[in-house]
Amino acid sequence: MTQQEECDAIIIGAGAAGIGAARKLLGLESNSSQKALSTNKDNLIHLKKVIILEARDRIGGRVWTSDELQCGLKLDHGGKWIHGSTSPSNVMTKLARQHNILTTRKTKKNGSITRIVLPKKSSSSGGQIMQSFPSNKQAQMAADLLFEQICNAYGEESLLAPYKNDPDLTYMDCLTSIAKKDMPNGTFTEWVETRAKDALATTGCNEVHNQQKVQETIALLRLQICRYFEGYEGGTLDNSSLRYTFGGSCLEGENANVDGGYGKILLTLVTPLDIRFDHCVDRIDRDGCTAQCNIAGGSKTFVARQGIIVTVPLGVLQDNRLVFDPPLPMSIRQSIDRLKLGLMNKIEMLFPKQWWPDDIQTLSIASVNAPSQNSTPLGDIPFCHWIVESDSPAVLVCYTSGEFAERIEGMSNEDIQRDAIHALRLAFEGDNKCSSTGNNDILSVPDPLRTHVTRWRSDRYSRGSWTFFGAGSRGVKDLSTFQRWNLDSRNKGGNLFFAGEHACDGSVAGLDVATVHGSYLSGQLAASDLMGTTASEEEHPTNLKYARPTNYTMYRHVEERDIPPQEGYVPGRKVQVTSDPNDIAAEFSCDPEEAGWIESVQDEYLGQSGEIIESCSNGWLLVQFPRNRLLEARYFTPYCLLLGHETD
Repeated sequence: MTQQEECDAIIIGAGAAGIGAARKLLGLESNSSQKALSTNKDNLIHLKKVIILEARDRIGGRVWTSDELQCGLKLDHGGKWIHGSTSPSNVMTKLARQHNILTTRKTKKNGSITRIVLPKKSSSSGGQIMQSFPSNKQAQMAADLLFEQICNAYGEESLLAPYKNDPDLTYMDCLTSIAKKDMPNGTFTEWVETRAKDALATTGCNEVHNQQKVQETIALLRLQICRYFEGYEGGTLDNSSLRYTFGGSCLEGENANVDGGYGKILLTLVTPLDIRFDHCVDRIDRDGCTAQCNIAGGSKTFVARQGIIVTVPLGVLQDNRLVFDPPLPMSIRQSIDRLKLGLMNKIEMLFPKQWWPDDIQTLSIASVNAPSQNSTPLGDIPFCHWIVESDSPAVLVCYTSGEFAERIEGMSNEDIQRDAIHALRLAFEGDNKCSSTGNNDILSVPDPLRTHVTRWRSDRYSRGSWTFFGAGSRGVKDLSTFQRWNLDSRNKGGNLFFAGEHACDGSVAGLDVATVHGSYLSGQLAASDLMGTTASEEEHPTNLKYARPTNYTMYRHVEERDIPPQEGYVPGRKVQVTSDPNDIAAEFSCDPEEAGWIESVQDEYLGQSGEIIESCSNGWLLVQFPRNRLLEARYFTPYCLLLGHETD
């Protein structure tokens, strides 16, 4: 039996984006919590009936906070940190403060242990005997250099610079090509070992041919790849775009933990919202503005008078289980297909007692063995990064990423627990030099009382963790596709809008891909587009007069290494790009590297109003354009910008 219900607007998904959108539509956001997106209440009529359709039996989506270990400690199984929490543009920090939720940027302890596990020798039975020992300074320095060479396409030491502008290449594509040129008759593994020897030589090491030193360096390199490449971007070396990886925006500032878990913030925001749990939408009729759900006892159709905001994760859009009728146009379909969804799974363990030293926050295991036959020498890095969540109860969480995170999706909890404990015991048991004082022995690692493992790839309502740029993507342009769609829908009276971390292109401060704060902000922007509103008059007033200050210091940036400080050109100041192309030409024409810049931006940016969001040490200014989200934030020199002054 098919039921039907009407409302003003439908939101699909009760994650951060869906909650942000609903609160915006209902007028629940105060200026103190979201000034940057507050609307002029004298001109805006908020909606009265907004329904959120959520397939799960809980809110939050990939922000999931609960006590699965049944120990009285709630853990974040997905999103954990407020990234860039100290930025004034971070909406989640503002919401936490508004609702008196404590956030902490620094932990009470910051000690760490890193142990390298390598084969010692073959046993009489043909197996390998493993040994564990501390990392050494020279191997760490060599690993740092190697990481810069093969994982940073734009660094001074990078080997990848000649390939960095090709959007269709992965890191491994380039590294494999380099290895073949360097060693036509060698294997990739042999090439990595040679590079490790060369890196060791730069540290003054006299044992560059010592195989153990070489393997230590490679093990520490693999640990860095896991923590600072896979763990940050979500992809791996063999599926991440060389050109666009690390290209998404991110607020500057320290990360913060949320007291009681990230989900606590979202939980405080949903009390007045109409959320229908266990309502899995499988079809959207764009012409009729309806969403059809499968529910217990049959199906139900919801009809929206104003519009529908789709906030399901990128992986769900890629699954094609959510049918759009008529189908989405090719432009947005291509962006959905080109973007990739990374993976981070967590292995959470409750122990009967604390067995690590009191001052320890992280435990790291560097290894070279790749258990999977399909893995690369720089992939499938198992059980390498552990965080101490609590000493009492004694809880450790292993953060897995890349190939290893994919591999554990198919393992049982029992097998994961067995292998994890084996890895911890091999690395740390009998260690009497672990703490900063050297007084806390790790005599033994006990069996855990309980283990909980996330499997975000297998989760049919997420299909992964967060968005990254795979080979063949168009970087931020693919993210901007969703914002362009929303703006077109607003301007042309459309009824379908998109939000979520995959729709965050950095066009507004805080609209950051792969973040919770970005997701929430995208929901608010989509809601504003649905209601046909723009950025607030309070935040972007129209009564501004733009001019250069009278005490402006003339300069030419191509003649002076650093631009002299200019009074008034500071973050937060409203500015306007000059309307005269001659001004830009005078600034850049004598710099050959900037010749193409003039042609590419002057038609789009001349005369546009924006806001300075960052000032670089050399005097360049990063400007965003909230009133025209189709424009990417760009760097300008002060000479190209006029300062805004309010008039009566």
